[in-house]
Amino acid sequence: MKPIISVKEARKLLGKEHENLTDEEVVELIEQTHELAKLALDVARDKLAREKRDEKTERPTDQSK
Repeated sequence: MKPIISVKEARKLLGKEHENLTDEEVVELIEQTHELAKLALDVARDKLAREKRDEKTERPTDQSK
């Protein structure tokens, strides 16, 4: 998988505290963070879909039509 950002960009974001990481470790961190972000988006989408569905079922329907 092609990283979403480069190792160089990631190192800038990580700062001096993590300068001891190898390039391979930085790539792994990028990939793990990317996967976590995708999972978080999936959870958020599911939550919004449930809320939308619940709104529809809670609304009283107009039976006079």
